[in-house]
Amino acid sequence: MDKKSLEIIPDEAIMNIKVSGTYYKRLQALFIYLSGKKDMKEFLLEYESLLKLKEPKTEYQIHLQTVLSIIVEIEREAKENKLTEKKEFTINES
Repeated sequence: MDKKSLEIIPDEAIMNIKVSGTYYKRLQALFIYLSGKKDMKEFLLEYESLLKLKEPKTEYQIHLQTVLSIIVEIEREAKENKLTEKKEFTINES
């Protein structure tokens, strides 16, 4: 029998990675894409349920939580390292 090995990352491992603003925007787009996979009412129910739970219960909630946790961590790291900037915009009320 031929033995093989595979390099893995243990669950308890914590890594620091560098992420560009472009990658962050792609994650935001992925979140928007995931939110569009359900009608708005169903999405909001899943999202609100996820916020109340410690552990996601559905496969959709697992994916949503994964993307959201990465986005939140990138935002926290960017603010902490003073990499954010304020942009002004106008909302047209119709």
